[in-house]
Amino acid sequence: MNKFLENLIFEFSVHQIALFLFSAFFYILGAGIARYLGTFQNIPDFWYGFLFILLIYSSGFLLQRYFDPSQLKKANQSEDGITKSRQNFLIGLALLMVSSVIVYLLISFSKIETITIFFLVILLIFPFLFAIPPIRLVERGYGDLLLILCIAIINPALAFTIQYGSLHNLLLFISIPLCFFLLVMYISTGLKDYLQDMMRGDKNLVLMLGWKLAMTLHDWFIIIGYALLGFALLHGISWNLIWTTFVPLPVFIFAMYEIQRIRNGIKPRWALLTFCGYAGLGLMLYGLLFMLWFK
Repeated sequence: MNKFLENLIFEFSVHQIALFLFSAFFYILGAGIARYLGTFQNIPDFWYGFLFILLIYSSGFLLQRYFDPSQLKKANQSEDGITKSRQNFLIGLALLMVSSVIVYLLISFSKIETITIFFLVILLIFPFLFAIPPIRLVERGYGDLLLILCIAIINPALAFTIQYGSLHNLLLFISIPLCFFLLVMYISTGLKDYLQDMMRGDKNLVLMLGWKLAMTLHDWFIIIGYALLGFALLHGISWNLIWTTFVPLPVFIFAMYEIQRIRNGIKPRWALLTFCGYAGLGLMLYGLLFMLWFK
């Protein structure tokens, strides 16, 4: 069993493991906002929803790997490769089926509202849109955008509506700016492999945008994200709640400096830029979660 789990974990890239963590944090963020508003009472359904998002993203990533033409070609070169490829498919399909059962149980036996069902259905069809032919958005370069929207917008909205029953301005004022910072993370961590991805024929957000536009948007997304947080302050969101989102501002400024160095033709420091991408969003989420759950 331990060997099976180890093999399964190794099927995911470092970036995908980071996305698992961020998807969990965004879900907990939505529930934390409900708690902040005094409506966190449905603990069993919180855990059902949490398990559901972990399973549905696992399914999407495994099915993405199975249907990847380059992975299929590599797998067919050896018996072990064929076995592992089939394993990815079967596990991905099984996780999708378990996710469907969780949705059925939530709809049938829990007092959830229509809007919560809507978010559950969106996430349930995520693997079909993201990884499975004929749509397979990941192959067209739009898979990353779908994943970003699901993680940063749908995840917290699902967790929040499970508790609150409807949407609230506070949820939107927090999740929409964070969506831009997740875009920043994608760009800052994706620039390093731009050339290799292009040579392999991969499609992702950075390749779809192009090298120069991605670097320009990286800086603009940081500015837009903080502008939206300032807009939230002007519309009555407490400074005591979101001041922690400004703590990683030096990290984002340093990332912008690193991007400017690349524009000027100076040798990139990819490790620093990648660290800034993960650390900036991670610190922002950590600060918000602390304020929502422990203050």
